[in-house]
Amino acid sequence: MEFFDVPADRAAQFRDHVVAREPYHLRDLASWMDQTGGPLDEMDASVASLVPLWEWCLDLAKADFLGLTEGLVPATDPGLSVLADPEYGELMRQSRVAGDRLMHYLRLVVGRLHPPTQWGVYRSSLGRRDYAHHQTALLLPGFHARGEGAFALWVHPVLTSVSIAVRRGLDNSDRLTKIVVPALPPGLTVGDQDRLPSVLRPYLDADLPPAPEEARTSPVADWLGVPAPVAPPVPAGREPGSWSETILARGPAEGLEDLALLAPLPADRVAEALREGGFRDLTEADVLAEADVTHPDGVAHLMTAVHRGRLRAVHLEPVDPDEETWERLMAPLRMLAVELGANLVDEGDYPD
Repeated sequence: MEFFDVPADRAAQFRDHVVAREPYHLRDLASWMDQTGGPLDEMDASVASLVPLWEWCLDLAKADFLGLTEGLVPATDPGLSVLADPEYGELMRQSRVAGDRLMHYLRLVVGRLHPPTQWGVYRSSLGRRDYAHHQTALLLPGFHARGEGAFALWVHPVLTSVSIAVRRGLDNSDRLTKIVVPALPPGLTVGDQDRLPSVLRPYLDADLPPAPEEARTSPVADWLGVPAPVAPPVPAGREPGSWSETILARGPAEGLEDLALLAPLPADRVAEALREGGFRDLTEADVLAEADVTHPDGVAHLMTAVHRGRLRAVHLEPVDPDEETWERLMAPLRMLAVELGANLVDEGDYPD
């Protein structure tokens, strides 16, 4: 969506949408991190936190966002949800949906540097209009630059950064830092920042009221005549005892019987993922010693299979999970499986 031809009242309407949705989008971001073992506790709104944030987001994108963006529509480009090119259109949709949430964290980062920072409508200088005219941007009162009023910092590049990085194979961890720091006004320096508690973790338990219509729906869809998306069905919870034994392995199904056929798994990475999932004291040595232990919270029983000193498979048998505890255990393993090109499946679904 190009905003330079949008009249002032519509530009203000979109800004109001961005302001209204902020706590809900920050809650989404916190929840996504919590579900996927992301760097939630590093999100202290420091400039340094932008590096782990970007690394996590890029890994999530490579894992197809693990379904977290399913049914969500980008605020500035609702038409992406109905593009004919399913592969590119879907990647762009996911990128912009994620960007809609990342941009609110960027406001927290800039706001820590300059607390008066707020969302506003950028207006070009009188007599000329540039490409950013009437875009919603971060305004920094007390600093002045081109245009009218306060200095404006545009965070819209974050909307496309994920898809560009995935398509081009870019793994530079400072992408978000390069969006924010060079765009800061002269005279506002970053300097050394103390690390603080996470600004996102409180959103997990925030007692927010139901999101108002202004926050739920971008006005751009109405301007462009794009039909409102049909909300995806809410998946039913699992019945007690319906979880199946899950296997993490890399190689053919025959390898479940003959471990020599399975490719080795990095024991240190597997141990790390299992610790994130709740096996708090598990070590690499435990994994390589053919671990046979139960989750401290009784979620599952873990067994590892080792051949010639190398980890070949991980078996997780449900003990007493619920939807939340099982997902917390699976999320970091799911991310790792995608990165390794391994299978993480129910025992009966292991591919031939």
